[in-house]
Amino acid sequence: MYDFDKLKTGDVLVEKLPYGLYTCLVIIKTVEKSKQYYVADYIDITLPKLTDTRLKQIYPTKNPFSEFAISWAEEYHDSSIDFEYIGNIEIDFHIPKNNEHFLMNARDPFWDWMEENRPEKIEEEKDKFYGIEDEIVMNNKMQMDDTKFWKVIDHLFPDELDEQYAIKKLTKYPREEIISFHNTLAKHLEVLEKLPLKDNKYNSDDAFLYTRCFIVAQGLEYYNETLEDGFIEEDLVEDSFEELLEITEEALERANYSYDYQELLELK
Repeated sequence: MYDFDKLKTGDVLVEKLPYGLYTCLVIIKTVEKSKQYYVADYIDITLPKLTDTRLKQIYPTKNPFSEFAISWAEEYHDSSIDFEYIGNIEIDFHIPKNNEHFLMNARDPFWDWMEENRPEKIEEEKDKFYGIEDEIVMNNKMQMDDTKFWKVIDHLFPDELDEQYAIKKLTKYPREEIISFHNTLAKHLEVLEKLPLKDNKYNSDDAFLYTRCFIVAQGLEYYNETLEDGFIEEDLVEDSFEELLEITEEALERANYSYDYQELLELK
């Protein structure tokens, strides 16, 4: 398998699939160890050529919350995925904003193909494929779907960053959802940690963490714009929301939910 860390903008990876099919993905950009990529609108019985126009077309998903198959990843879905590097293309077209996070794969066209051509086998294929990911996710604590996570953020902070209002709202959620919200928050804080500070205006590790909390609490659009900028320009003193670190544990306690600290990822 091609070295994940060496992937750069425009690199094309082809995934060999069951039934003799091929799909592919293209790297959009790198931020530290994370790669943003899109799945091309390509599924065929032959390997694509770099001149194939389909490589510059982003696969349109059937997901009502994500129009195109664009994602971030910190690693391949699994070492068993059969990826082949075939070269590099120029990305000379607009890339829509998207901030989904998955382990890297190019399966979107394949699942749609399965629905049309092998509907009786699709669940079996998905069980085989996602069984690996389920194990990884469990090892990394419960996670919330990104779409739902950002809806919860909007629900907790509709107008202003009010810690007590957010805790009150969060106590209404089931125990498992509060915990998965916490762990997904940890993931997004970690993604922002990879971004440099504009003009290197470093204050302290704590101040940097509280500013990342501020960015997440502003919602998905603000968060995505920060990732698109490729740096953090907020003031580490003025733009701070330390209280976000405490709302999940406070909500669990107020709702009288029992929990173990081992269930919670560290917010850092």
